[in-house]
Amino acid sequence: MRNWKLMLICSWAGMHMCQAQLFASEGDSLLQLGRYRDAVNSYAKKPTLTNQIKIAQVYEKMLYPKQAIKQYEFVLSKDPKNPFAQLALGKLYLSNRNHALAIATFQKLVQQDSTVANYHYYLGRAIAPKNECIQHYKKAVAIDSTHIRALYRLSKAYLDTKKWHLVDLTTAKGLSTKPYDKNLLLVRGEAFYQRGLHGDAIAIFERLMSVSRLGDRTKYKLANSYYEEWEFEKGIALMQEMLDASLEADYKAWYMLGLIYIKQKNWTKAAFALKRSLEEKTQTFGKEYDALARVYAGQQQYKKAVSYYEKAFREENNPMYMFYACNLTRKHIGDNAHKIAYLTKFRDYLETRKDQPKYFKKLIERQLKDLKEKAFFGED
Repeated sequence: MRNWKLMLICSWAGMHMCQAQLFASEGDSLLQLGRYRDAVNSYAKKPTLTNQIKIAQVYEKMLYPKQAIKQYEFVLSKDPKNPFAQLALGKLYLSNRNHALAIATFQKLVQQDSTVANYHYYLGRAIAPKNECIQHYKKAVAIDSTHIRALYRLSKAYLDTKKWHLVDLTTAKGLSTKPYDKNLLLVRGEAFYQRGLHGDAIAIFERLMSVSRLGDRTKYKLANSYYEEWEFEKGIALMQEMLDASLEADYKAWYMLGLIYIKQKNWTKAAFALKRSLEEKTQTFGKEYDALARVYAGQQQYKKAVSYYEKAFREENNPMYMFYACNLTRKHIGDNAHKIAYLTKFRDYLETRKDQPKYFKKLIERQLKDLKEKAFFGED
């Protein structure tokens, strides 16, 4: 008996689908076949308001935004409060970066009906200042707490202004509705990463990786989080995967591998990775020279380490590198006379750098004083 009922229902549904296809307009049929120009001509033969809107929609499918805008504007000249035409026109203004007209259009929609979440969402999209757009995204979410796009834009605005607690709340609300939304996961992971909460960042980035291909920047951040959390094998595997998949050599991946190997005290692999990074990079080598200096210091090759700190200093003009060089020289290289001469040269350089913290100079002067006392008492 149940099977007969099911057959009758299916037969009734099929009959009505056939009727719908039979009574579909010629323009609709042409549109389904992808014959866009013929569809426009067909709709134009019966210029009802509905067909005028369909013409605008066809222009959008054809990627003719100017014609679509003109068509929607024509529709609104006949029916000024048509919400469908207003919303579509506002989106076109927005995508073509005509923010003034987009704002005016969405404001009209909000005035006509302030209970539609999408109107507030798109008004927020059109308004540039973050403090203003936030208010409209909040209104959209207040109307529809599951409006994922508004929650994403709101969380992104909070991220840009470093309102961490609000980022956490907003992304959590969105992810409770859509647990694997790529945009919300990316914002949440980024917020954890920027605060140095690397364990939390790993959990989010790994969830994102399970549903989407990570961008290169996110992969570096995930690898750095692995580095900070001492999950070295995962970091190595991720960077190696990037190197294997890339058509071009990736100096950042080699650099990250070098840092991981330094932390593992695998000096040979660290030196190899960092030198590969230098080979592939075309400008500003300060970080790589600094890392190589740490490799050679780890191998107790102190003169080489100092030479790389000096290279890093020449590359970026950052006195911190010379401070490290002075520290290694003071502890490990040459006699007191050599150490005093090296630190004195750096102290004199600091005299010319008024932009540097005073404690740099004070620390070097204190170290020089200790060295001179040792020299006076014949200590080496």
